[in-house]
Amino acid sequence: MRLKSLRALVVLLLVAGGGSDFAQASADASGGKGQLTLVQFNLRWFGQRKIENGENKEIIEETRIPTIRKHMQDSGLMGDVLAFEEIVDVKLLADVLLERRYACQSYSHKDPDHQHVVVCVKPHLRFEKAPGAKSFTLDDVNVNGDLRPAVHGIIKTSSGKSLMHLFAVHLKSAPDFSSVRMKQMQVISDYVKRRDGNLPVTIVGDFNTYNDDPENFTRILSGNQMEEVPSPEAYSWATTHETYQPAKFDRAWMTGTLADKVTFHHVIGPCNQSDRGKLQRYNDSVSDHCAVKTSFDIAD
Repeated sequence: MRLKSLRALVVLLLVAGGGSDFAQASADASGGKGQLTLVQFNLRWFGQRKIENGENKEIIEETRIPTIRKHMQDSGLMGDVLAFEEIVDVKLLADVLLERRYACQSYSHKDPDHQHVVVCVKPHLRFEKAPGAKSFTLDDVNVNGDLRPAVHGIIKTSSGKSLMHLFAVHLKSAPDFSSVRMKQMQVISDYVKRRDGNLPVTIVGDFNTYNDDPENFTRILSGNQMEEVPSPEAYSWATTHETYQPAKFDRAWMTGTLADKVTFHHVIGPCNQSDRGKLQRYNDSVSDHCAVKTSFDIAD
């Protein structure tokens, strides 16, 4: 990390959005001229469908939309690029939560309760398939056949300038599956080596990191001149359930030249606060993950 990135790590104030109007909140969260804001957010089982009274009638029991939207507005999380995990109902996310103000890309899956990875961009940006790619998914990240692919593509300005190759992931969970996560990250690393050339790369999402996973990921990606961009906060996932300890699952790895342009990289939300009542309310009304917000200086 160079000077700009180091300055970002000492900024301890959370960015708050102005007002409750969606459009204004979206504008406030944008990086502005010469800036790009990327927000990654795991919304626990968003839009999960359940069976009503044992009948074959599926209903959506998603009651968090108003509170998720308000949290995102008030916390400056309506960024230029949004990467989501655990999205069961992609259409509900795009059409209702985001009110069709973003263009979203994901994939189809036969399991109605599958947790999708989704990438959404504002109208002033384009999210295009990587050169030679047939879709927005890197299916080989699903190394076991029952996991999630990566969603990836090129973030471009409306004029066509390529800014980065973005990968959004949700890797295999649980401490005992580090070897699976290493295989998943190796797939991405190998793909980047084959395809990207000089275009900077960003990998964000829920990495479900335990023990020395972060160091091993950095080792795997080092051949692509990529490094982890650290936030000063200790945790991005926290729950009041006494069985679980808080963790830092939501992270970002970037090509060094892009990491140099980071001006802000923080966990946004109550995951690092000691107020258990506030955390419980957040868990119930938003998620058990806190968003990670990253801003880049993309001016020439």
